[in-house]
Parts: sequence; structure tokens; C-alpha cells
Amino acid sequence: MKMLRSNSGSVAIHVSSAAVQPEKGLNLRALVDFVGGFYGFSVRPSISPPCADRLPLVFLGGRMGKALAPYASLQLAMFPDRHAVTAKTTEVAETVLYDLTDALNQQLDYRFDLEKPRLSYASSVVVDFDRLDSSLSFHKIANLLNSSFPALSSPFRLQKLTVDREGAGRPAHGRRDAAASVFCSSAPMKTSAHVQLLQRIENTLAS
Repeated sequence: MKMLRSNSGSVAIHVSSAAVQPEKGLNLRALVDFVGGFYGFSVRPSISPPCADRLPLVFLGGRMGKALAPYASLQLAMFPDRHAVTAKTTEVAETVLYDLTDALNQQLDYRFDLEKPRLSYASSVVVDFDRLDSSLSFHKIANLLNSSFPALSSPFRLQKLTVDREGAGRPAHGRRDAAASVFCSSAPMKTSAHVQLLQRIENTLAS
């Protein structure tokens, strides 16, 4: 199996707002200004009455570092009970998430270090099952993939692994036709674990 690309990876940290927010209270304007500047988000929430005290806050088009160009897929959504980061992979998103919580602790007196966080993941990848017989039914592959992953509770509305033909119903990234062995798969798990699962399933199908 060849890993062609990772479309996205998301990580959510689940927390009690009362446990992690500053003891002196939450200043949304200061929070938006700090987070927006820290990652250079090109799209930031507008804080104005009558919803100046409400979440979620959604940031889009952030930078991975001050010296880097905007990274279109870096997104952040801040809810009262969780914060979610989306990047190229879950591993990148998790790094950003921990970087963010550390910065919030140090600069805005958040208290993420007072509680062990619970994390949820979601990933989307495109792979080429190049070892499989081209005559193997797509439905057989899809059914095996879907039955190999148990249903999970996920804030990303993705309870199990799903798979589809890459480019189904749309142009396949400049190619006239998507290869028969190329699949797009989504699952509520880390990008690396997702790829490993697909590799194991291909091994099973090819044996």
C-alpha cells in the first residue's frame, strides 16, 4: 500500500471550562487577539455585542510558525468544553494543540496543567492499495474496512472508518480518471494509526 497524501487531521481536547479558564475570568477580546496573533490566523472571530460573551470561536488560515507562510488547513475552533485543531495530520494538529495550551497557560493564566486532558482524533487519508487484484470488488473492500473498525463516540461526527473511491463524482486532482486502487478513507483515529490499519487490511485482502 502506498500512502498518497493526508487530507486532514483533527484533534480535540475535552476539558471543563471552569477548571481551565483563568480564575479572574475570561476576556474574549484578549483571547482572540492573542490566539489570532500567535498563529497569524487570517480569519478570526468577530467579538461584538450581543454575543461578545459566547463561544465557539473559529480561527482559519493560521501559520505553523512566524517565519512560515499561511497554512490554509490550520484551523482552530474553541468551544466551552473543548478546543479542536485541524492541520495536515493529527500529529501536526496535536503539536499545535499542546503548543496552544502551554501558551494560554503562560500568557493568559489558563490552567490546562491542572487537569489531564481527554483527546479525540479524526483523520482523512488517500491511499493506493497497489497490491490488490484490480478485479476485487470495491464493496468487498469497503465492507471489510468498515467492519474492521468499531464504532466510537467522536465529537467530529465520525463514529467509524469510512472509505470511498478517490475522485468519486469529481475530477481526481488533474487526472481524467482515478485509479481503481486509490481510496479516500476517514476514521476517528490518529493519522499514523489510520494508515497502519489500512496497511493491515490490505495485507489481509492480499493474502
